[in-house]
Amino acid sequence: VKIAIWHSEDVMLVAAGALFREGSEWKTFIFRDGKARTTTVEVGHTDGRMSEVLKGITLGDQVLLHPPDTVKDGVEVVKRVTQ
Repeated sequence: VKIAIWHSEDVMLVAAGALFREGSEWKTFIFRDGKARTTTVEVGHTDGRMSEVLKGITLGDQVLLHPPDTVKDGVEVVKRVTQ
């Protein structure tokens, strides 16, 4: 049985593991020019795995998934390519 409690055709989704709380705001790190850039996002619906992003990032932005605590705004990061 599959029960849909919400549905939309045009939604930007990001993995929940790319989001973190800072105070009362949701944030994520965007990979830009070899560095992690902190960005505030507005989150809508979520199922615990994927979250709807209403504002803060645009289609094509690359976010860091499960960044360690050592990652801060402006820190150089290396893009890992997965198979």
